[in-house]
Amino acid sequence: VSATVLHGKKSPSPLVVECIPVVLASLWILSRLFKIQCRKLNIKPGLEHAYLCPALAETATVFRGLPNTTEHDVTTLLEHFLAEEHTTDAQRSAVRVLLHESSSACVAQQECE
Repeated sequence: VSATVLHGKKSPSPLVVECIPVVLASLWILSRLFKIQCRKLNIKPGLEHAYLCPALAETATVFRGLPNTTEHDVTTLLEHFLAEEHTTDAQRSAVRVLLHESSSACVAQQECE
């Protein structure tokens, strides 16, 4: 579960790399469901209405509980998904950063510093 070092640069662990597509697909599906619900109610999709999609709200709560993760990190991640209709590199990068920063290798490194 430890991060790998390639060309002197720390990369996410293989576990984090394997989780990225799963989290990406899950967030994309939940954000689409949320947008459909908002459209039916004639409201603009925004995080203030996340309660309309309990699964999305619960996902955000789980992300907030990850080590080394701030409210800002979670908000930025979810805003990427609410702003785009298709999966983008920005969404993929946001998921990768969130998972990497909350991984045990990254947390352990920060504790040592």
